[in-house]
Amino acid sequence: MLDERLLLGVRRGSPKVLQVPTLLVEPEPMVSLPGTLTVLFDAGFSDAEALRWLFTPDEALGCAPVEALRSNRIAPVRRRAQVLGY
Repeated sequence: MLDERLLLGVRRGSPKVLQVPTLLVEPEPMVSLPGTLTVLFDAGFSDAEALRWLFTPDEALGCAPVEALRSNRIAPVRRRAQVLGY
């Protein structure tokens, strides 16, 4: 799933270990994540930048984008992500 960009993780710690945030995979992988990641990567984000954006609170959404995605507010999150590319 990581290779196909359906999921996102970053290497952290010592030694560097690939970690995937729990919110992205529990209780199951988020169906809305791959499309949102595509928008972010098309805007030039790296994996680490995309992950940071997903977990940073956004005033327009009233929460972090990952929380909005988990509550099925997919369209507003993707609109916010699309603006980043311009």
